[in-house]
Amino acid sequence: MRINWTLWPAMVLVTAGCSKPTTGDVSGTVTIDGKPADIAVIRFEPPAPGLPMSATVKDGQYAVTEVPIGEARVWISSRKVLKDPPPDAPPASAFGTETIPEKYNAKSQVKVMIEGKANVHNFDLTTK
Repeated sequence: MRINWTLWPAMVLVTAGCSKPTTGDVSGTVTIDGKPADIAVIRFEPPAPGLPMSATVKDGQYAVTEVPIGEARVWISSRKVLKDPPPDAPPASAFGTETIPEKYNAKSQVKVMIEGKANVHNFDLTTK
């Protein structure tokens, strides 16, 4: 049997087009008490063993690429940097104090589904 190697590139292109994406891009807005988040970090954490993907939120807008498809826990954080922390302050305080309630970061139960290539998720946070 003789193999026609001239068709090989076409076969590779056809089979590559049939695979499902494993990641998607996510964009949207983050507001805090109705106002666009000035500056923050948003992170999408897939179930193990996936790696979290994050981006900076600026003027209420964010865009994250290559987030694994499936359910992801959302973590949103913003810190007020202390210029002159007190001498007895713990080392972590050099990074500032969290300005967003922990229900959106350390204790976040916010989850979204990442599907396909383009996803839009908007988050309206409240501090009360």
